[in-house]
Amino acid sequence: FFWNFFFGEMKKEVNEKVPKKELFAICVALIAHGFNLIQLFSYAGFLVIHFGLGDRNSAGYYVGNLAAVFMFARIFTSIPIGYFSDRYGRKPIFYISLISIAVCSIGFGLSRSYTAALTFRAISGLFNGILIVSKTVISEICTRKTEPVGMTTISLSTNLSLLVAPGLAGILYNKGIFGSEKEYPQLLPNLLTSFMAILGIILIWLWLPETLHVRSIKK
Repeated sequence: FFWNFFFGEMKKEVNEKVPKKELFAICVALIAHGFNLIQLFSYAGFLVIHFGLGDRNSAGYYVGNLAAVFMFARIFTSIPIGYFSDRYGRKPIFYISLISIAVCSIGFGLSRSYTAALTFRAISGLFNGILIVSKTVISEICTRKTEPVGMTTISLSTNLSLLVAPGLAGILYNKGIFGSEKEYPQLLPNLLTSFMAILGIILIWLWLPETLHVRSIKK
């Protein structure tokens, strides 16, 4: 069964019809989302202490809030974002989400206080709907036979970002440009996240077609 699935007629179907450019654009957007979600985990404790809140024994409370506020904010906007994508299209959600990642990452990187960092983190979560529309778009740009490849691509890119982001952020933390690490030790990893988001915007604009009409056709 597996031999026929991977090397039989399925192979011909995949080679001919998998929308590679579209999937790559979605992958970059998902990687930017993953970086935004988890890159701070490797240095959040040091950042809280840098802000002057607590010490190594008491920083955990503030770190927990900083990490959780992103997903907490998404609770309030996930359903409205889904309705918005069904009414106005999938690409606007990608644009809004990636722009919020790019802007809020820079804002987070330039934050001088815990309150400012928490605010940028929350705003980024409020406007982030990449995961909400990604699977929908996959189902609309892929055929029934190639859809498993698209869904696997989502899992692969998401897990890749969750694996790589903390390590890269840990390496880049407290390494700045022109001495900026003294005042903004978190700037460089967030600039990387912002760059990934900007790259995602460009690729979504160039390679991903609007697929809202596909839903109507399938209905």
